[in-house]
Order: sequence, then structure tokens, then C-alpha cells
Amino acid sequence: MKLFNFRLMPVLLLVLPAFGQQAPLSAPKYEVNASLKAAAPDAAYPFLLVTDLTIPGCRPGAELNETQASIADAAGTQLQLLVSSVHAGSVQQECRRTDYYYVKDTADMRMVMETFYRDNFSDYRHHLLIRPDPAWKTYLDTLAPAAK
Repeated sequence: MKLFNFRLMPVLLLVLPAFGQQAPLSAPKYEVNASLKAAAPDAAYPFLLVTDLTIPGCRPGAELNETQASIADAAGTQLQLLVSSVHAGSVQQECRRTDYYYVKDTADMRMVMETFYRDNFSDYRHHLLIRPDPAWKTYLDTLAPAAK
């Protein structure tokens, strides 16, 4: 019994790449706190917190934007209760929103923010990145130029 017909190989090679392709993502939408540009870098806020939230199975539109903005506002409020911070900006692309904050201190930040997301938005995938960025390279090299 013959399992594969080599004469069909050219057809198979034409069809297979189409199955691996995904629909193109929409262009990212940047919202940048332009008032920080004159003072950046601010030595009082040497650490960068990046929060990333993905809403699985979402439908892009006004309702999604409102949901993402509400979650980001709640996360910002939670962060302000923990440490002094400034919101540098955000990037939104379809079901994913990434917010950038500069903070004074990182003590207990990961634990508190992980608990916040787990307790309030457990249905959504989230990631946190905390790292030193005293020169505000992320803001000056990535966010601020994208706002133009």
C-alpha cells in the first residue's frame, strides 16, 4: 500500500505555508505621557515596571478599549497605594495592552501586583517586568519617539 504520492509534493508545498500563517496584527497604538519628556530621566524614579495584560478571545472595538483602560486604571491605582510612580505610557495592540511605569522603589511590588491581577483579573493572562532603568532608556528610546 502506497502512503504518499510524490507527484502531489508540489501541490503540498504550495498549500502548507498558508496553514502556518496568522492574520496580521493591527498596528500598535501608543499613548505616551509627553509631559515627562522635559524632565526625563527623573532620578527619583529609577526603576521600570512593565505590566502586560492579554484578554483572550477578545473582539477589538470600543468595549475592549474601555475594558483595557479600566484594568490599567485599577492597576495604576493599586501601584500608587504601594509606591510613588509615574505612568510613562502604554502600547495597545488588539487584545494586549502593555503599560510602563517608573517607580521609586520595588520592595514587595511583584508580590502585590501579582496578587492584584490574580485576585481581580484571573481570567486574563498577565506578565510583570521589573528592572532598573535610571536613564529612562525605555521611555526616551521607545515610547517618546513613537508618540510623534
